Amino acid sequence: NSPLAHALDIAGRPKTLQEMTIILARVQVRKTKRNEFLQIMQEVTLKTKKEYGCEQFEIHQDLKDDTIFSFYGVWETERDFIKHLKSDVFSLTLLAFKLVTKNPDIHHFKNQERTGLHTLIHLREVNRKQLQKENIK
Repeated sequence: NSPLAHALDIAGRPKTLQEMTIILARVQVRKTKRNEFLQIMQEVTLKTKKEYGCEQFEIHQDLKDDTIFSFYGVWETERDFIKHLKSDVFSLTLLAFKLVTKNPDIHHFKNQERTGLHTLIHLREVNRKQLQKENIK
């Protein structure tokens, strides 16, 4: 076992990094509903980031067309993402999607490798949580 796999195993996280789930979505909102859409999705973004297993969730506006938005979400496992789909927060997302001009363009990916700075940050967080558990005992 590599040190990274061992650290993830100790922390009760996925044993394989390939389980990480990434969602990319793109929507175009009706111009008259842009502000309402943004208000809902800003709340969704704040709440989603607090969900267990959500490592990252962001909303981005297109530079040339202020009615086009992209979403980027990363969950530690597909199971965590599925829990998100069943959450009250996701029902807000569905409400916001009623304000779009056509069906969202959604892509679902699995991470194949985790390297670089992201890995170091993640390991630091895993180690911090492990130390907290040990201090509680």
